[in-house]
Amino acid sequence: MIIDVRLNLSLLFNVRYKKQIEDAEEIAALNLAKFRKSQQQLEEADERTGAAEAQINRIRQERGASMLVRREGGGEGEERRRKIRRRRREKEL
Repeated sequence: MIIDVRLNLSLLFNVRYKKQIEDAEEIAALNLAKFRKSQQQLEEADERTGAAEAQINRIRQERGASMLVRREGGGEGEERRRKIRRRRREKEL
């Protein structure tokens, strides 16, 4: 009788642990799939970033001096930077 109870309990625990192990493996597989997907997306984004940077550098080389001439002229961008600096100084005081 005691042996039967012990066997039944042993089988019950084994079934429960087996179910827990299967659930844990399923969760691990799902997490691994999510990780791999995220890793692939990151690599694709990194490739797009590299391509975009290369294109920007190519455009900068093509335009070269023409971009420098615009910057030397000052213009609205310089005026905007002055206003921002002025506001920062006022906030500090």
